[in-house]
Amino acid sequence: MNEIAREKSVILVADDDESTRLVLRGFLENDGYTVFEATDGAQALSNFERLRPDLVILDAMMPVMDGFTTCARIRNLPGGGQAPVLMLTGLKDHKSLDLAFDAGATDFITKPILWKELGRRVRYLLRARQAELLLGQSMVSAQSIISSALDGIIIVDSGNLINSFNPAAERIFGYPGADVVGRNVKLLMPGAIRDRDTSDQDSAGEDSTFSASREVTGLRKGGREFPIELAISGYSSGDKLLIVRDISERKQAEEKLYLMAKVFENVTEGIVVIGADGAVQSVNPAFTKITGYDEAEVTGKFPEFWGECKQKEECYQELLPVIEEKGVWQEETWLMRKDGEKAPVWLRVTAIKDNQGNNIQLVCVFTDISEQVKMREERRRLQEQSARAQKFATLSAVSAGIAHEIRQPLNSIKVLADGILYWHKRGRPLDNNKVIEGLQKISAQVTRIDEIIKYIRSFAKTEHAAPTEPCSLNNVAGVATEVLGRELSSYNIDVKLELSQDLPPVLGNANRLEEIVINLLVNAMQALDTVSEREKEIACRTGQAGKTVFLEVSDNATGISEEIMDKIFEPFFSAKQTGAGMGLGLSIAQTIVTSFNGKIEAINNEKAGATFRISFPAV
Repeated sequence: MNEIAREKSVILVADDDESTRLVLRGFLENDGYTVFEATDGAQALSNFERLRPDLVILDAMMPVMDGFTTCARIRNLPGGGQAPVLMLTGLKDHKSLDLAFDAGATDFITKPILWKELGRRVRYLLRARQAELLLGQSMVSAQSIISSALDGIIIVDSGNLINSFNPAAERIFGYPGADVVGRNVKLLMPGAIRDRDTSDQDSAGEDSTFSASREVTGLRKGGREFPIELAISGYSSGDKLLIVRDISERKQAEEKLYLMAKVFENVTEGIVVIGADGAVQSVNPAFTKITGYDEAEVTGKFPEFWGECKQKEECYQELLPVIEEKGVWQEETWLMRKDGEKAPVWLRVTAIKDNQGNNIQLVCVFTDISEQVKMREERRRLQEQSARAQKFATLSAVSAGIAHEIRQPLNSIKVLADGILYWHKRGRPLDNNKVIEGLQKISAQVTRIDEIIKYIRSFAKTEHAAPTEPCSLNNVAGVATEVLGRELSSYNIDVKLELSQDLPPVLGNANRLEEIVINLLVNAMQALDTVSEREKEIACRTGQAGKTVFLEVSDNATGISEEIMDKIFEPFFSAKQTGAGMGLGLSIAQTIVTSFNGKIEAINNEKAGATFRISFPAV
């Protein structure tokens, strides 16, 4: 049991005289102590080991083992060097007192006992004992704190030589303590101790205490420099305590924050930081430049400048699950400038999370795409013009077939009208039913011509955005091959239709899809016109692969060389002879297919020709 923790101090009294022991016991217990007795030195040693008393009172003269010997042996027991020993002696000569102190006695008192003097001696020795124990514990605690401290603790003397070097200092500087103790602290920190730190003394010449803190440069073992936060306290011309903290990570963090702040201020993209409550926390200068709003006008408010939705808070809440799932939300939208104008932007929103994974902030990055939008509109306009030119070029290529389609109903009309006029000129009466039947046939042929003209108009028409509806690729293939039927036949090309049954529709525009297939058929027809001595054929087939519906146009011409395979969909690229094409057909076809969420691709087939496949998601 720890002696300081006892409620009462324990005193061991060793005396061979029973009456003396009883008187001592009564006196000490009356003062509040706990008293144990021993009749001789041997018993005193046994009781000491068992009780570990706070104080021992020994009679100098006892049988078996005298007090001097007993005291000396107590000092050799574990813990015996700490307990004070008060020697009772009737001997007043100096030799006896020397024997007592040589044996390890703490103090002595002579017989007969003066009781007040005894009480004072006992109280003094116990207080000294408690103070010694507390001091020992304090020193142990201080040493423990110094050893376990995360900061380096260094003690230097008046000449700035290192006296103490704790484990944290060893870790910080890379030196073991044995290598630096006794050496000047300048080895570790050249600028640690300054002249004024050692020159401050009062007017009477007495040494004064001081404290200082500063940032200095440290030198690790090997000579590498690093930043240190240093606190110094002590006497101007005496020992000093140096507390050292490595601030390399803090400096790096500060530099990183400074760099991030500079990026935040100078980046050309607008940045808005939004809190978990949806209110704006900060914006950068680029945001102000893009929108015209300064930071004070939007901070703490919901971002009313944001996007195209009218119910801003609802839109904000809808994007949170998307960010939670995918980590980012991005799209092209617009910001409402302070002057009321719309600014097209590309918006990217990411979340900043806390240690528990909860969204605490949103970072919105706005890229002004006004110039890109202008260029995109200009490009679209040019594509529309090119598409119109390409359509008329295609119409020119199929003009013979169209002329044939119109000539047939015109011939029929002429034959029917001439027949009626022939009988009328000869004065022969005409049966009304025959006349009505002839007129009905003429009307049917006129309707056929009207449909052909409507188709030509729809084919040549350029629309900003073709309306979409479910379309059958089987019907598209049928119409395209029918329009070019006569033309293909004149080139001695055998056209094979291989249409899949129960084919799901696709979302698109029938006129635009027919335009693509006609373009592919014309390309195949022109490719076959360059070959001879073989049967020419074009296969137009449809099918389904999983959730995708496709239409293929294949020929058995010469195929596509590997050198140009990657270029055939580029605008104005053509493998035909100069003047035979503008090189826009496949580029326009790709644009149309892509606008319907489809894909167009080209390969060389097993018949040495080319196969073009357009595919779309099934409705």
